[in-house]
Amino acid sequence: VANAVSARGTTYGWATLASVFVLVGGVWTHVRGTMPQLDGLEKFMDLGLMNSIWRTEWLPAQDTWLAGQSVNYYYYGQFVYTVVCKLTGIPPVIGYNLAMASTFAVLVVGVAGLLVFLLSRAGASPIWRVVGAAVGAIATSIAGNSHAFFYAGPGMAVLDAFRSLGIDVGQTDSFFFPSSTRFIGFSPDVPTDKTIAEFPYYSFLVSDLHAHVVNTLHIVLIVALLAVLIDGLVVRGEAATQRLGGASIKDACLTFWRTRLGRPEVGLIAVFLAACAMGNYWDFAIYYVVMVLVVAVAEVRLGASRGSAGVAIFGLEVVGVLAAFVAVSQPAVMVAALLAIAALATVSLGWRDTAWTRAGALQAWIFAGAHLIALPFNVGFDPISKDLRFVAIRTPAWQLFVMWGPVVIAVVLMAIWGLLGGFRVPVDRPSGGRAGGVRPVRLRHLTAPDALAAVVLPIAGIGLIWAPEVFYVRDVYE
Repeated sequence: VANAVSARGTTYGWATLASVFVLVGGVWTHVRGTMPQLDGLEKFMDLGLMNSIWRTEWLPAQDTWLAGQSVNYYYYGQFVYTVVCKLTGIPPVIGYNLAMASTFAVLVVGVAGLLVFLLSRAGASPIWRVVGAAVGAIATSIAGNSHAFFYAGPGMAVLDAFRSLGIDVGQTDSFFFPSSTRFIGFSPDVPTDKTIAEFPYYSFLVSDLHAHVVNTLHIVLIVALLAVLIDGLVVRGEAATQRLGGASIKDACLTFWRTRLGRPEVGLIAVFLAACAMGNYWDFAIYYVVMVLVVAVAEVRLGASRGSAGVAIFGLEVVGVLAAFVAVSQPAVMVAALLAIAALATVSLGWRDTAWTRAGALQAWIFAGAHLIALPFNVGFDPISKDLRFVAIRTPAWQLFVMWGPVVIAVVLMAIWGLLGGFRVPVDRPSGGRAGGVRPVRLRHLTAPDALAAVVLPIAGIGLIWAPEVFYVRDVYE
């Protein structure tokens, strides 16, 4: 990434990224310095977790609110920053605000670095890399959903159109930035359905050092590593496309290790997915799905043998790891079951080697590896629930449009444009024949940025909007 930032070399690139981090971190440190009070919302809880970890000599730390019991919560994010506080000698009451500023700065630099990498792979000039990185970093860290566009911007005319159709759009004359997080079920009021839709900038403004906020550190790294993975598998060329079918079990396993499991980004993806599992399990679930999509797209891009049988096996392997996770309550037994499923998937490559079976084996190992890494945490943790239920009330279509409509439209148009010919690859002129010209790209021809922009992230993003309209996780609050 540092090398892609500037043609002057890696050192200059690192200096650029470090300068951006210092600048953004300094600005947000100043912002927190103007309102450093740690009261209200969830700040008491987050600071309490940090103070308990600060005092403890073992993990899990003591529960601040239940004497004699250990914390039964996803505390890993607070643990990370409390370790930094211990190393620097800065007490949590001060380190809390520095952690908020650091998280904001890492998010900005991480997204910018990821986009620089993707744009460099797409052949963009240095100036467009900088422009794209700046736009992406601002959109991720500051922009939220599209609610403000309608209730505090030019989209007000759309609300008038909704009102003319007899739709109650709630209050339109008292917008305040938290309104964009308390819209569905709040405006207009629906007593039986209250949805909280927070986004990064809101959390940074109110300064909740909560699990989903700290996990932005890990999420950006996961997406970046997935980009490297989808890019690097094809760069490996012949080694990555080497057939495993028909080989002995030993040779099939060794080849799979050499071309896939042995790649450093695969292990790091498992590490940061484990961090998500210990910090906010919803993030693990979300980016496990993204990981599965990336692995499948990467394998299909290699042009390995495909077919209905491979797709069926892939589906069984995905269902298998999820079933083991849901059905087995003992963490150590669950990890053993996951490792067995991953090993069986790898061995089966000697029998059926397709793009889909390779993807199934790789996702199984990453899923199992993440839970193996998180095992020390899970042994002392009692999950709130693994029980999925279908929702009884769904969000009105007009509110979904207000929240996500413009973003979804833009993403879908970009994806369609790419898949129907916007991303094109040259075709060599046949010897003695007519000009080959260009042809619409197929999935296996997509570059890393194209595959992420046109396939993986649109599917994952739209799926995240759709999923809460279908099911929810039953917990202690029901």
